[in-house]
Amino acid sequence: MLSSNNDLHRRHRGTSSSRKQDQNNSRQHSLNTSKKKHQNQPHNFVTRRVIIITATLIILSYSFFQIYKPKRNEVTTQLITSIPSYDEAHALALTELKANVILKRSGASRQYRFIAGEYWDTTWTRDTSYAAEQAGSLLYPQVVRSSLLASVETINIQVGGKIEQLTVWLQDECGHFGNWPHLSDSIVGARGAWSYYRATADVEFLQWAYKVTKNTLLRAKHEVYDEKMGLFKGCSSFMESCSGYPSKYCTEGETPGKLVAQTKALSTNALYYSGYKIAAYMGRELGVEEGEYITFWDNAEMLRHSIRRHLWLEDKGYYAYFIDENDELINQFEGLGEAFVLLDGIERNHARINSMFANITLGKYGLPCLWPKFDHDEESTKNNIFYWYHHGQLWPFVQGYYAMAAAKHGRTDIVAYSLEALKELALMGKTYAELYRVDGTFPQDRRRQLWSSTGFLAMIYQGLFGITYDVDGLRFAPNKPGSIFLHDILLRDFKFRDMILDIVVMGSGSKVTKFVVDDVEKDQHKGSYFVESSLRGRHTVTIVVEEEAK
Repeated sequence: MLSSNNDLHRRHRGTSSSRKQDQNNSRQHSLNTSKKKHQNQPHNFVTRRVIIITATLIILSYSFFQIYKPKRNEVTTQLITSIPSYDEAHALALTELKANVILKRSGASRQYRFIAGEYWDTTWTRDTSYAAEQAGSLLYPQVVRSSLLASVETINIQVGGKIEQLTVWLQDECGHFGNWPHLSDSIVGARGAWSYYRATADVEFLQWAYKVTKNTLLRAKHEVYDEKMGLFKGCSSFMESCSGYPSKYCTEGETPGKLVAQTKALSTNALYYSGYKIAAYMGRELGVEEGEYITFWDNAEMLRHSIRRHLWLEDKGYYAYFIDENDELINQFEGLGEAFVLLDGIERNHARINSMFANITLGKYGLPCLWPKFDHDEESTKNNIFYWYHHGQLWPFVQGYYAMAAAKHGRTDIVAYSLEALKELALMGKTYAELYRVDGTFPQDRRRQLWSSTGFLAMIYQGLFGITYDVDGLRFAPNKPGSIFLHDILLRDFKFRDMILDIVVMGSGSKVTKFVVDDVEKDQHKGSYFVESSLRGRHTVTIVVEEEAK
């Protein structure tokens, strides 16, 4: 139609320039032109209406989308120290975290969700939950919410002789070892959910998450629980590749993951311990029958005792990476599992705790994901990341958890070490990569990883400033290393619920000698320095610390 219309225009221009032609030709041309105009007129009219209607719909759709587009809160938090590199590393972590928040379609609506990284534009249960607990729930609570709502699946399970359909936390899957039950760490979703609730007090979400967590625990108890040892079977959390296990677990001809499904990993069992505890917290918060949530407490304690009994390596002074299919302990440690044992209270014996800190190997740039290495032929597989990336490499989110654990135990020296190592790695490559080799290099296609940036933010918020966020408010127990920070440090515009805090830490060490809120000195509240969640508006918190007596 448009082509015909253009032809008419060309004819009109031609007609106006040929008036010297004879009368008959002119009349005939006029009749032909008139006929063509009448033939094309209805089509032109329809075309114009279609264009107008289409344009109107586009404009209305765009306007509607802008009005109802979900809002993404803007993070304005700043770290201000006398050391520019730390301020820069903090700003970089926030920038990369924001870049991993994208708008995703969910049915007829759109929601902001976390993606795993620059080259991994999907939402993972594991990545989301770890990132949420470390910093995401504080900075982007609604993004955590929508991401976790998308991290579930519906399964059929036989309970009491009948088939039940349950919604459970989604099990992430991998290329080497597959899915459930070879991988069984889906209960990690409970950590993300509980961290979100602690940051928001969103009861509606808690009711939903409690059911999902209960269902996931029920599934695991039926399908991957070893009654004899009282431990859960399945691959270590996140190290789900051949590179993270001895070569026999990836023997050619074997069903991938079949043998690893018979092992019992420290980190996965630590996740089930926290899963039971979180279920108890959730149930109590929701006011369920006391017997219901007490049962979860009891299960958590039984699992804790099984972990301590079966996974401790007395001659090594730390916990074993996993128990193999023959119920033999592996001599390696895994960084994430050790961090959970220290952070979550699985180990409460001071001698063992000190032994773990003394015997866990730390490299120049951080804590390896496992150590010592297995006898893999790394030279022949160096060009295939999936055959080396879990083999004694450095994962920033693991270092983040280890720093959180160190802060809990007042190990300011390890907090300092962790901060220095990850800051240097991030600024060298101008990104928080998913993993690093022990020499500090990293694969370029693993840039801007979600949980790596939150690993550093966890070191700052929960380590350096010692912030613990909970349903009733914020608790403070800073770990300020004098070896790094000689002057006051400030966390400006730190948002929690309806409050905005400027947090200043003076002195050095981990022993609080003065705690001041808006020029009013406060005493400890139930054994900790505390700001209630009901606080509104902008306030200043000033904390003075000193070194603990040796």
